[in-house]
Amino acid sequence: MAFDPEAKKGRARKSSTEDEENPSATAGLAASQQGSVDVTSQLTVLFQELLLRIHELSFEVATLEDEQLRDSPLVQKALEVLKVTKKINEFIKMMARPVAA
Repeated sequence: MAFDPEAKKGRARKSSTEDEENPSATAGLAASQQGSVDVTSQLTVLFQELLLRIHELSFEVATLEDEQLRDSPLVQKALEVLKVTKKINEFIKMMARPVAA
């Protein structure tokens, strides 16, 4: 079976013709893209809320005066979360830097 470039072109044309004959396929793609934007927007809002809560947690951990509590498993886990959050924050800052021309 040899490669036939004309056969490939024919299939491509058929597929584009099918899209023209079936506008619901195009509408479905547009709806899917809109759904992606909605999901992205929701995730952005949730992520912002999460970062705000973690920021508040960092103040509480930083100002904790009871030494026994500082050594508790709860505070140790909070510190682990804060370290990961710091890495995420550094990554966000790096991505937000303008590219030098």
